Amino acid sequence: MALNLGKLSPLFCSLQDGTFWDTINNFDDDELKVFLPFLISSCFHNDASGDVFPELLARLCQFPEGNRILTLIRQNRTEFEEKFQTSHEGGFNIPFCKVDDITKLAMVIRFFNESSKDEFPAGFISDDEVPDAAMLLSLGYINYPHLLPFGKITLKSLSFPNGPQLLITMLMNSVELLNPVLNILMGLQVSEESSIGRQKGVLLTQLFELCPRIHLSILRDMASSKRDCLLAVRLAAQFLDDEAILNFILPLTWNKSTQLVQTLSKASSRSTLTILHDRLYKMASRIVEKNDKQPYLTLLQSLMTIQNNCSLKPSPEQLNILCSLICRVNVEDDAYLEFALASLLAILSLTSFPQNQLPVNRMDEMIVAFLKHLAIEITKEHRESLRITVIYVGVCLSGLRTDFLKTFLLNIFKTKITIPPRQVQLLRTTFFSSCLSECELATRCATLPVSVNLNSEFSGRSPIHSVHDLLCSGTFARFNVDLGPWLENQIMASSVPVHNVLSEVVERFAAESARAGRSGLRKKFIDDLFEGDILSETVLTARVVTLLYLLSYRSQMDQLAIGAVDNFFRDIYSSIPIRFLLSIVECRGTNYSSCRTSIMRLATDIFPYMLPTIDSVKIARAPGGGMSFPFTTDEYFGMLKRNEIGRILKVLDASLLSDLVKQLPFIVELFRKSLDKDVLLPNVDSVITLWSRLENVVPRMFWVSCLQNKEMSLADIYEYPTLLFRCDRRILSSPKHFSCFIRMLTFFSAASKNLLMRSVHTANCSLNEVERQERDVLSIAVDHTRGSLLIQLLIEVSDPKRMQDEQTPSALKRRRLVRKIACEYIHQLFIMDKNIMKLVLFQTFPLHMVPYLVEDVPSMFVARDFLQEMLSLPDIKRRIFGISLMIHVSKKYRITATCASTDLILDVLHTLLRFCEASINVKLFLKIVPTLAEINSVFPQLSSDVTHLLMRVYSLAANRMALNPLVVECQSQEKQLMALIKNSLADQVNVAPAV
Repeated sequence: MALNLGKLSPLFCSLQDGTFWDTINNFDDDELKVFLPFLISSCFHNDASGDVFPELLARLCQFPEGNRILTLIRQNRTEFEEKFQTSHEGGFNIPFCKVDDITKLAMVIRFFNESSKDEFPAGFISDDEVPDAAMLLSLGYINYPHLLPFGKITLKSLSFPNGPQLLITMLMNSVELLNPVLNILMGLQVSEESSIGRQKGVLLTQLFELCPRIHLSILRDMASSKRDCLLAVRLAAQFLDDEAILNFILPLTWNKSTQLVQTLSKASSRSTLTILHDRLYKMASRIVEKNDKQPYLTLLQSLMTIQNNCSLKPSPEQLNILCSLICRVNVEDDAYLEFALASLLAILSLTSFPQNQLPVNRMDEMIVAFLKHLAIEITKEHRESLRITVIYVGVCLSGLRTDFLKTFLLNIFKTKITIPPRQVQLLRTTFFSSCLSECELATRCATLPVSVNLNSEFSGRSPIHSVHDLLCSGTFARFNVDLGPWLENQIMASSVPVHNVLSEVVERFAAESARAGRSGLRKKFIDDLFEGDILSETVLTARVVTLLYLLSYRSQMDQLAIGAVDNFFRDIYSSIPIRFLLSIVECRGTNYSSCRTSIMRLATDIFPYMLPTIDSVKIARAPGGGMSFPFTTDEYFGMLKRNEIGRILKVLDASLLSDLVKQLPFIVELFRKSLDKDVLLPNVDSVITLWSRLENVVPRMFWVSCLQNKEMSLADIYEYPTLLFRCDRRILSSPKHFSCFIRMLTFFSAASKNLLMRSVHTANCSLNEVERQERDVLSIAVDHTRGSLLIQLLIEVSDPKRMQDEQTPSALKRRRLVRKIACEYIHQLFIMDKNIMKLVLFQTFPLHMVPYLVEDVPSMFVARDFLQEMLSLPDIKRRIFGISLMIHVSKKYRITATCASTDLILDVLHTLLRFCEASINVKLFLKIVPTLAEINSVFPQLSSDVTHLLMRVYSLAANRMALNPLVVECQSQEKQLMALIKNSLADQVNVAPAV
């Protein structure tokens, strides 16, 4: 007779948790009957030590089996064991039903005894005798545990048909053996199709029915085993309730790499998978019929994971149930609705009606109704997460981004799902016709919430990904949707490290806004962003990203030939700290790695004169501390009028850099005040240091504050940098102040050249090839002309005669230092463009400045390349200049190349002396004789040629004197020339030549 294990389960569990003796009266006799061996043994042993359970023992003895059990317990154990060890009679071959109880007990023990060699027929215990044998086995283990090892009992119980019932009865009377027996069963590696495997399944089924609390722990262990995972699924489908089976199945089927999924995917496991499938769909059917508002997300996840990972196609009826479960419109849970939308995308058979056709069946109608429901739900404020997901799906479908949809589904289902391109097109049509149109999609996307603290460490989907995709597809521009307000909020909500998608969105939006003729970001937003503390870390990231926008916008405007400076941000570029922000990007490369390349590339193209310097990077890396200004600007100007410069500088040196930027006009006035003669040199040095610090942070803002002449605008200086020489003349005579002037001049010269080249490039877009080449030539000529003019002005500044300096040692020293600074800048211009040097040399400059420039401009050595061309000109002034320049170059660089150039000069002079008019030669040699005389000391090997040349010139002058007796000798050029030659030859005789 089979046991009703479900009825016996409460009693067994009470024995496990120790509450049986307190609740024994709650159980009837039918329940206690199976546990008689344990109960009577407990009462008997306790009775031997005292009257503990007399009433219980009296109750148990009323059972027919009670006296038998009591008799077996009371027998002499020693005699029974001796008889068991020494008995070899053939009585064990007598049928089990025809022997007495003692013999039956011995037969059962001998059968399960580990050392027994007796072989019993498979059916020596008939079905009717199983309860009796089970009672004896339980009693034998309680009284003779050393003769019945539980491991051997477990294994032998699996070898014959009635074994599981015997073992179950024994376990009910020996509850402590439950876990050891389960461990043996879990470690038993046998095939499920074998006889032992089938018995194992029967035994586990009975154990689960008897003790429900072991379900989940045992099933999880079985599910991880290749041999037992299918059995675990069947047991779970049979014994677990709805919630428990979902919690059990979902983690095991969520990933294709789990043992259960790999086993269920095989054809041999189809029957087990069908059992599980039917169980889940029955649950879904009940939910659909009740129209339950609960999400039951776990159920849908389980169905979808089995659908995706186990490749079991649902029947049409099941597919209808699944569609009804997915498309419930009475569920308020965002997570469920998002998963339901992903499920519609993943199950191809749900959305397969032809393109541009109405739904053809009930499932299609449910899908359309569900999509319309989503369109309504995402308009509600509390549906933020759902709105982001729906719009992201719409964006993927809008651009037919199959790869993005696969990634989206992979993140949802944790498994790769393939969607054919045709299916994506069908999904796109369904979505746009039933949920959102493309215009609505773009409009909703522009109102999405921003991602707070968005940075490169942010993982997963966010609204910015949807915005990026729609920007790439041109949807915002096509439907004229303004993305500016959303991007402004996202820029302010971003943090470092800057997200790479944010950088791409900013660049694309800037290009799109420029093409549409809009500003994109509002000018007021940019003005407010850059207002306030220049060092504020709070808005630093937003400022850097906005700088990227402005640079991208400017670049696109130039490419479209709209103009070198756009109308929307014309004034902003001169009011933002571009160099400081570029320095921040440079020294904090990790934080701005995603946008650093674009920012530096665009800045190099548009504002090369704003690129970071070594000092600006140092300031950006460590801006330093300080205190806030204790005085107002008016108070500072008052102190300046009282000539309290020392006090002012002491405060300014200890002030914050951001406060110094706010006082730019005052610092400019302080710079002008430092030009006065009564200002002490230490104070002048402090002012120059302060000036240099600010020009490395905000150079353009700083120098715009220096414009005194209101008639001269910043645009004028960009076009003609030489207008800067209209400054206070004292600056051109003070070496320390002149170094600041040169840096300003360098900045605006580079800016002027850049603007010229960019304007030419912009204009060339609409010209043909010939016109483009002519325009390029003209632009280069204009650039060279500006450069030569700048150098000529610097030469004038270096000339003490031109500057009308006092002939005092201090004045001459100051001019010498100014000339050295100017020559350093001239040298930089020459090495950047050799043609500027050529133009300056052909323009010439005062002869008395030639030695100074040759000495202080190292690149003047290259002038020898233009010597022959200068000497071939008919202009005697340029010939004189070229000879003088080459002689001084040769004096500085006494090498073979300059010697050859000097020899060329002598050959040319011989030729001129032979073929040119005598009057021209007299004028020429009158200027160059002193210079020619110096050749003897520089290159002694040429002294004979020089002497011969001078003698020819002397003869020429003497002959002209003889032919023209009317000339007054003292005023004659010929007489002066003869005197110069005599003096030069005399010096050559008296001074020993250098070897």
